[in-house]
Amino acid sequence: GWTYLFPVLAVRLAAGATAEAVAAARRIIDPSQQLLPDDLTDVLSAACASWDEGDQPRAARYLTEALDVARARAYF
Repeated sequence: GWTYLFPVLAVRLAAGATAEAVAAARRIIDPSQQLLPDDLTDVLSAACASWDEGDQPRAARYLTEALDVARARAYF
C-alpha cells in the first residue's frame, strides 16, 4: 500500500505541508506495510523522529533525502 504514498509525500513536502508529509512517511513505514530497504526506512524514521522533536527543517531535509533514495530505487 505504500507505493502511492511516495507521490503524496512529495507533493505535500513541495507544498510546504511538512506535517502532512510526515504523516505519509509514518504510513509508509507502518509495520503492517511491506518492509522497505533499511536505508529508506532509516531516513523516513529519522524524519519522523525529527518532527517529533520539533525540528521541522531537519524533518524536511530527511524527507527530501528519503525521496531521493526512493527515486533511486524506482519506487516512484
